[in-house]
Amino acid sequence: MINWGNFKLPSLRHLEVMLRLSWFNIKKEFSLTHAGFLWWIIEPLILMLLYYLLFGIILNIQTENFLVFILAGIIIWRWMQISIVQASTAMRSYKSLNSQFYVPKIIFPLQTVIINTCKYGVALSVLLIIVFYTQPPNPSHILIHVGIFTVQLLFTVACALLLSVLVSFIPDVRNILSFVFRGLFYISGVLFDVTRLPEKLQFYLQLNPFSVLIESQRNLLLYDQIPSVMPLLWILFGSSIALLLGIYLYNRFDKYFAKYI
Repeated sequence: MINWGNFKLPSLRHLEVMLRLSWFNIKKEFSLTHAGFLWWIIEPLILMLLYYLLFGIILNIQTENFLVFILAGIIIWRWMQISIVQASTAMRSYKSLNSQFYVPKIIFPLQTVIINTCKYGVALSVLLIIVFYTQPPNPSHILIHVGIFTVQLLFTVACALLLSVLVSFIPDVRNILSFVFRGLFYISGVLFDVTRLPEKLQFYLQLNPFSVLIESQRNLLLYDQIPSVMPLLWILFGSSIALLLGIYLYNRFDKYFAKYI
């Protein structure tokens, strides 16, 4: 039986350490290139052009505003995917820091999510500018956007915590993750409109949280289509439970991580 008496959240002092560590890593990333944060914008734009060349021109896939459609899918997908993958190995990246002084290990995957959320915000700002000039979004849908973003963030953090625990004790999982996310990329609607698929396939894609979140955010942003509430509520419910479990596991095994990373 799980002893929830071990359940506790990081203190304010530890949260300050996490934010300072996040800011330090952001500045460090800026210093490594001349373009700095502009790479956060350039990278998704390059991927957008490559996928547009392959799917829009060579394969002749017809979708309204296909360039913006792809860009939105890539930005939303990469935020979740990179956050989860990098967070899964965050504790190993800070092994030397762990040996110098004690901080709750949960800080390391969380600060990785913070950094990638900042990158997502920059890329999303560019997307919003493009959308505004092509088809101005409905201001009344701002709260819906915030709601979907909250579900996305909760889902991302929950996956990041659980997988970082798993990778810490079973490093081989890291190699498996690369194949899993490669497959998820092609079945999550990043590059195609889910609504154009047969209804049976649409049903199965609705079981994929990545697909639901990408479709909900993109359709609302580009086409003013209010998403179905129930799939998002199920993701919210599942993510909340997974998040609580992730926090519990970090509290339960905090003192054991140093032996494995």
